[in-house]
Amino acid sequence: MNQQAKTKPDNFAFDPWILWIAFRRHWGWVLPVGLVLAALGALGVQATFEPTYVATHFLRANRDFVLDSRFHQLSRDLAKSEKNLITHASVLNPVLELGELRGAPSLLNPLTLERELRNRIKIGNGGSTDLLTVSYEDSDAGYAARICNAIVEQYLRIRSERDDQRMNEIKEWLNEPIRIWKLNVENKRQELSELTKEAQGYDPFKPNSTVESDSSRLAVLRAQLAELGAEEIVAQSRLKALNESQPSEQEEEIEIDPLLIRPYVDSDPAVREARTEVTQIQAKIRQYELSNTNLNLDNLVEKLQIKLQDAKGKESRAKAVAEKAGRESYLNSMAKRAEASSKSERQRIEAELFSIQSRKATYKKDYDEEKGRIESLSGETANIFFAKEEYAQSSEILSRLQNRSNMIDAEQGRGSSIRTLAEATPPSFPKEEIPLKNILLASGALFMLPFAFAILLEFRYKRLTTAEAVEATSLAPIMGEIAKIPGGAEVGRRHQLFEESIDALRANLLFQIEQVRTIVVTSAMPSEGKSSVASQLAISLAKSTGETVLLVDADLRSPDQHELLGLDYEPGLVKLLSDRSSLDQSIDKSLGDLVHVIPAGRLDLNPHHILTKNTMRDLFEELKERYQYIMVDTAPILPAAESLAVTAAADATLLCAMRDVSRAEHVVRTHRRLEASGSNVIGTVFSGVPFREYAYRYGHYRYQVDAQSA
Repeated sequence: MNQQAKTKPDNFAFDPWILWIAFRRHWGWVLPVGLVLAALGALGVQATFEPTYVATHFLRANRDFVLDSRFHQLSRDLAKSEKNLITHASVLNPVLELGELRGAPSLLNPLTLERELRNRIKIGNGGSTDLLTVSYEDSDAGYAARICNAIVEQYLRIRSERDDQRMNEIKEWLNEPIRIWKLNVENKRQELSELTKEAQGYDPFKPNSTVESDSSRLAVLRAQLAELGAEEIVAQSRLKALNESQPSEQEEEIEIDPLLIRPYVDSDPAVREARTEVTQIQAKIRQYELSNTNLNLDNLVEKLQIKLQDAKGKESRAKAVAEKAGRESYLNSMAKRAEASSKSERQRIEAELFSIQSRKATYKKDYDEEKGRIESLSGETANIFFAKEEYAQSSEILSRLQNRSNMIDAEQGRGSSIRTLAEATPPSFPKEEIPLKNILLASGALFMLPFAFAILLEFRYKRLTTAEAVEATSLAPIMGEIAKIPGGAEVGRRHQLFEESIDALRANLLFQIEQVRTIVVTSAMPSEGKSSVASQLAISLAKSTGETVLLVDADLRSPDQHELLGLDYEPGLVKLLSDRSSLDQSIDKSLGDLVHVIPAGRLDLNPHHILTKNTMRDLFEELKERYQYIMVDTAPILPAAESLAVTAAADATLLCAMRDVSRAEHVVRTHRRLEASGSNVIGTVFSGVPFREYAYRYGHYRYQVDAQSA
């Protein structure tokens, strides 16, 4: 079991090289199929494309003021500050109730019309912070303009109501200070009247003493205090109105879109647990109902139905709790956004109020000092004078507060803080005449689809791409890496490098094995380089040992050696083993004393009947009497099982794997079959290594052959 775990290839490891392999091996069909799918995708997008029209309503901020600009509360960025109000349910719901707009293509589905309306609204700044653009997109240009104007009309109505409400709240907060100061003025007047009577006819409203000559500075300070007092009351009223002008929680709760609460419900652990329980019970019920057994399952199904009702009730209760928590969380987030939007205005008013109070304290100090100085100079006359001063000061504060209230009335007449600059009109041209973006996305996705399929195929095949990947399969150790065989025109360094890789394999083979004379070169599947390795290894072995090497082509199904070496393939191994030819007649010696060859011959019998373990063992024993080394090329193991008889009879077996061709699964399976048959697998040959990669891994030490000695 442990051995199987070691030899099992890792089917889940991802090698980025697989991308290049997939393209290189499948580009012949991937590119044309991808182009066809891309064209079909583009035609499909164009055929189903429905042009849409965008109607835009332009608005601008009404920053014009009559007397006082401090009553205007408009953000510097209208698109950011007004977006929440424009998309609020109080604006959109009345628009959805308009019957003349229900014929719009975007509002035909009653189940999705609210979501469609909200998603199709776009709010921008029109290139300026004082401008506000409200756009609506629909496949009907007329409806796009009508819906856009209806949204803006409802928004302006609510915006005007809120502006009036804010101004009225400030007026209401001013009414109480005005009432208090009216009483204060009346009290000061009575005090002044009593002091005048005690002075026996002294007229406090006419200059009558030397104190009046010193009262000019005091009058200036009094006027400043009255002005600052009125400004302080107005600032406090504006701040209080701002703090209490937020929408109530009940009103927000009623208008919350259920789609906004759904994420809170879906992510709640109790809801998910209850849903899982319901799903599991329903699956069991379906399983029992579809069961073909003869058992009476009615009682069991009935019990499961009861459990299902309990689980659904649990789900409903958990959903209600999650909806409540989600609504509270959403309301809190809305409150935080509203608080953040008014934070800058509140800070500005607070800073203004602090400045007013600081200046008022300074003037009050100067006023008290001046009043004390005058009191020290006058006497009883000063009491009358100061009573008159207090009366005048109270009257002046009352007058200023009343003026503020009148100013609010004047500012309310200026109209809404947002005004229409240009209404939306039906657009003449669609948003896009050709859906280029969608065409590119669809075409690109469909074009890559065949390539993705090719990658999946290669990922499934798990081809061997590196020597490390071969070693990771825990097969027989790599005896050598063979450079890619150069083409007919590729001579020089590449051919020399290929010969060096063969010689390195031969050297490793001779140094690592002893008493080995018959060597079989095989592979898992066809086209994995076994025939080339066998012939070149035989030539290299003959050159290095000085012995004549016999090359036997035991691939009776698809022989290659006679074509590689340019020989006749008759009578060959087939007639030799079927006793229709002698050994001397079957050996081809036309290549000289370097390499002798037994071609495969013409196959006219079942190869399983020809290649048997005993037959091949007897043949090898006879051949060993003539040759020191015998190199055998066999058919691939997986499609031609008769090759196992050849490998079992030989002294050693080399298993070939071709880079980017051999599949790890096939190589592992072949190795197991060879071991099960009793074959001596001494190593693995990894062929097809690119020239540059082989040179990088092993270097290239050039040599030059002397022409005379050659």
